[in-house]
Amino acid sequence: MINLNKTGIHPTLNIIKKQVAANGMTINKSQGSSFEIVATTTKQNALRKSFLTRERLSVACSRATSLGGLFINGEFRPPNPLKENDPVTNELQRMKANPINISLKYFHDFLQSMKPFFVNVQSFLLRKKDLQTDSHIMSSDLIAIVEPHPLLTDEFSVPNFTPIYCHNCNNARNSEGIF
Repeated sequence: MINLNKTGIHPTLNIIKKQVAANGMTINKSQGSSFEIVATTTKQNALRKSFLTRERLSVACSRATSLGGLFINGEFRPPNPLKENDPVTNELQRMKANPINISLKYFHDFLQSMKPFFVNVQSFLLRKKDLQTDSHIMSSDLIAIVEPHPLLTDEFSVPNFTPIYCHNCNNARNSEGIF
């Protein structure tokens, strides 16, 4: 804390500045996160010359874990009211009127005696020997590998396992592959 009253004119008045570490991010990147303190602005975007939309304001404000931790900088302008036949509102009402009853089970509930192993690798061919020397992986009954960047010319095999499905990339390695 720093005492900012350096003039001495008002000796009983102390102005104290307190600094805290803060991080900034875009509203889009904040989706899915929660924060004790959130500060957002409703001021006009200098690049797009537009104000914060209803959707972005909703996302920004809902990141705060409490109303006391939400700070909005700028003039609040309520968004335009929804139109009479707003498709999103209509779909939400339809979904509420016709709920889907879901019963979830875990993967191991279906495969009670089977030991599956799931791994996400950057390049299967570079990590193949690492996977084969891992006793936990090799003692599994099922191995699922995602993002191996396979090409049609690559050889994919693991001793004692039979490939069930392989989706190859067409011309260049990218993250569309599954083995």
